[in-house]
Amino acid sequence: MPQTSRQASGTHSGKAELAWPVAALTVLLALQFSLVFTRAINWDEFYFYHQVAEFAAGRLETPLNTIHVHVFTWLPALYDNSVSAIVAARITDHVDAVIA
Repeated sequence: MPQTSRQASGTHSGKAELAWPVAALTVLLALQFSLVFTRAINWDEFYFYHQVAEFAAGRLETPLNTIHVHVFTWLPALYDNSVSAIVAARITDHVDAVIA
């Protein structure tokens, strides 16, 4: 059976084979991260932030479907306005998705 050029020259290094996929993923993550700052904030993000602020103030009355408030309790203490807090939450969410 004739050898292919890959078999004849030996195996390629793992780094060379991973260069394009890693570069493509890096570009995709950079583009995704840019959306954090350029995409409009939708009503549901304001609603979720309102729930977080209410929980932080001790006024949240709906215990169901509010598990996200425990993750983002730190937001109202760091930011004076909701837009800055929502952008910070988006960054946190994107970093968490990359790590996972």
